Amino acid sequence: MLGFNPSSSNCEPINKCALNLFYVWVLVSSLYYISFLFSGEVSAAADANLWHKAFKYIFLASFTFIILVTARRYLLAWSMVLFLTLFAGLCLLDREMLYRIDLLLVLLSMFGLLMLLNCLNEHQVGRLVQVIIFSAVLVSFFSFVEIYFLRDVYSDYWRATGGVRSISSLYNPNNMGLYQSAALILLISSDFRTKPKLILACLIVFGLAMSGSRTAWVSLFAVLCFFYLFNSRKLRLTRFLLFCLVGLLFVFLLLAANYFQYLSVPSRLSNYESAFIRFERYYDFFVGFDSSYFFPDWESARAGFVSESGYFTLINYFGLLPLSVLLVLFVFFFKPNVNSRDVLGWKLVFVFYLIAALFENVLNSFPNNQLAFMSAGAFFIPRKEFSSRVVT
Repeated sequence: MLGFNPSSSNCEPINKCALNLFYVWVLVSSLYYISFLFSGEVSAAADANLWHKAFKYIFLASFTFIILVTARRYLLAWSMVLFLTLFAGLCLLDREMLYRIDLLLVLLSMFGLLMLLNCLNEHQVGRLVQVIIFSAVLVSFFSFVEIYFLRDVYSDYWRATGGVRSISSLYNPNNMGLYQSAALILLISSDFRTKPKLILACLIVFGLAMSGSRTAWVSLFAVLCFFYLFNSRKLRLTRFLLFCLVGLLFVFLLLAANYFQYLSVPSRLSNYESAFIRFERYYDFFVGFDSSYFFPDWESARAGFVSESGYFTLINYFGLLPLSVLLVLFVFFFKPNVNSRDVLGWKLVFVFYLIAALFENVLNSFPNNQLAFMSAGAFFIPRKEFSSRVVT
């Protein structure tokens, strides 16, 4: 009854009201930083907007609890409540503790999303994909508003970053680029009709291009190549769509010739200074290796070297010894799921985030981190076949 093994497919249909609330939350997540867009605030102090930062953890922890109870993982559910209550008490006593346990809060509040797709039938998974695609269209819309109507607000920021890099409603260009890429992967692998798919793809690609995120561009290209190399028997439509997307992006750049000097696309493709800075930081991190690397860096002494890589952030945050134990436990409980064809798009999203995590801290990039957890569940937790009914 307690059922500790999270990779089991024993899961009842999720409550309909809770699921509809989560659909709304996905839309809210894509607009979570919309207030910063119109204020022009592109950076904030670590202790600013604490309730705004904490609300997403509170909501996702509550939804994780529902998923764990639905999946009959009662021990995991109440253990999560116990730890989060303990951490909340520590944060009330010492506000700085919040910044030391931020990654733990992400892991605790979101790990239940690993089991979300397992609790949904095929129709509900399709509805979730539709909501994510629509949210990506909203992000592109606000990117358009930013570029063409908020130029005076962001002109200084664009000059500092070497060209137009839209933040839209996601506060950060790389965060935006990753989200648009994940949505594009789900769109390409969806069962949308050809014309709607092309229209939606154009809208999403606009936001992706305006993000100026090389990490998103390279990771998306790698995933699409992987998909077509190893899935040659897949729908011909998707291959046709890929060529159409490339052509549409090219046409978009030609039509934007009047604004070419403002766009981040050409400057980001020709200027790799920021990429070299990242490599230099990673190099310094490796060169400084000593016995302290085996234990957590609670004082964040090395955080500046690894903050832009998901993998190095995990190594630095937990330390090599605790992280090795966690990886052994993960391998013990989870096995790759290669049979569920209805979540192929989600598996590709997971591969995309694995690649992007080399140069972007996906775990701390909201709302990409919640998509990463959901896609990881598609990759590691077998899907259970049940009827389309939902609990009301």
